[in-house]
Amino acid sequence: MALALTKAPDEEPTTPSSNRRVRVGPITQDVQIDQDYEPDVCDHAYGVRATCELYIDVGEKRSWIIVQRITSPGIWGIECPDPDNDSYVAEVFAEEREMLLSMLRSLGCAPEVTS
Repeated sequence: MALALTKAPDEEPTTPSSNRRVRVGPITQDVQIDQDYEPDVCDHAYGVRATCELYIDVGEKRSWIIVQRITSPGIWGIECPDPDNDSYVAEVFAEEREMLLSMLRSLGCAPEVTS
């Protein structure tokens, strides 16, 4: 699904109303078994992504919140016996986290990063 702002032929593009706010939840690591993996060395491989939820306040008095999950593209086909204790998985997550932060900045809703 793509989001786009539209404009009338001779008008400047508009930005979303200042009545709407977007809050970004914590960025977390998402490790999943790679379903398309064909075993070579290990029994299975993993994919690593960074993910967070966006909380979008809508309505006249911000009485509704829409929750959307946004996820980095991920790196797939990582062969490792235990993704919870693998330094390469941690390195990949750090890169995916930076990708997700870049995506959020592109949307104009980057969170404050504390670490």
